[in-house]
Amino acid sequence: YKDIDDKIYGFDLMSIFTLLSKGSFSTQNPYNRNKIPKQAITNLKSLISNPKYNLVEIKNDDITKEQKMNHRVMSVFQKIDELDTYAGGTNIDWFLNLSSNQLKLYYKVLEDIWNYRSELSSSRKNEIVPNKKMFPINVHSFYNLSDKKKMRKILLTEMDKLVSSAPKREDKILGSYYTLIGLVEVSPQVANALPWLVQV
Repeated sequence: YKDIDDKIYGFDLMSIFTLLSKGSFSTQNPYNRNKIPKQAITNLKSLISNPKYNLVEIKNDDITKEQKMNHRVMSVFQKIDELDTYAGGTNIDWFLNLSSNQLKLYYKVLEDIWNYRSELSSSRKNEIVPNKKMFPINVHSFYNLSDKKKMRKILLTEMDKLVSSAPKREDKILGSYYTLIGLVEVSPQVANALPWLVQV
């Protein structure tokens, strides 16, 4: 569909349908964070329900592993966006473009921010991430991993805990900032997008 920025956006049909049906997409275009027009959603629904295309039975099993990973990344980044921590909106490529070495460094940096740099007391940590253990895998063990998909899954779990566990919005925002500061430290792309979070 053509958006208000006069650009045409295309999507993998199964991906956008699954995201919209789960409600994790919040009707936002992941590329520019504009709200997806109602007409585009109506068109999508009519296309899916049209027997001519035989698309009625779109199941989770039909989604590729890459699509599932993209959904998970999008879900975490959507939560960050909903907290309004960055007016321009995040970009899932910030995470997806990380190399294996950058993923390892990101885990190390996040763990360091959480356990040392932020100087959080145990009770303060429990307000941000209540009743969940953060970084159950030690940094040394994480550095010994070679499976990039496994590293991504572990990191996304920790990121999700930081941005969505707290009952209070302000604590979720703080967890979100920790997540973004860690990304800024390991990715020049993110540092360019969020220069005010660069730690000198």
